Amino acid sequence: MIQHIWTLACRIGITGRESNNVSLIEVLEEIVLPPMEARPGETPGMVPAFFEIVTLWAREDENQPERATGRLSLISPQGETVFGQEYEIDLSQFQRIRNTTRLFGFPMVGAGKYYFRSERRTNVDAPWEEVGGTPLWIRTAPQDAAPAGQDGRPIG
Repeated sequence: MIQHIWTLACRIGITGRESNNVSLIEVLEEIVLPPMEARPGETPGMVPAFFEIVTLWAREDENQPERATGRLSLISPQGETVFGQEYEIDLSQFQRIRNTTRLFGFPMVGAGKYYFRSERRTNVDAPWEEVGGTPLWIRTAPQDAAPAGQDGRPIG
């Protein structure tokens, strides 16, 4: 069975030309958005964030080539799927493989804890199996908030 090793959201993933190792730049834990005024009857906007979600898969038995389908979904704090993408996991030649999904934003359905859910299935008739996930907190900054430094204290 193909193993899910990890899934992380980052600003960008860079793969080393010689080593084939990946450097994940600015791993995302939280996105802080400017205050937004909700207007009755208005459709929700988009979270204006460009980032990548990188997932590493591996063979459970290193000598057994495998193939499966993966699915990445972004789940809102209310439990709704706001983004989803399926892709092939082809471990017929390599023992490990990474999938990178680029997002240019997603529908904002409120602040809170979002969740990137990673799933796999071995064939089209098999049920999806959740194998991992990563939280992403989205919050709105207060109207009068001063910019904060890395230690959380106001700058200046």
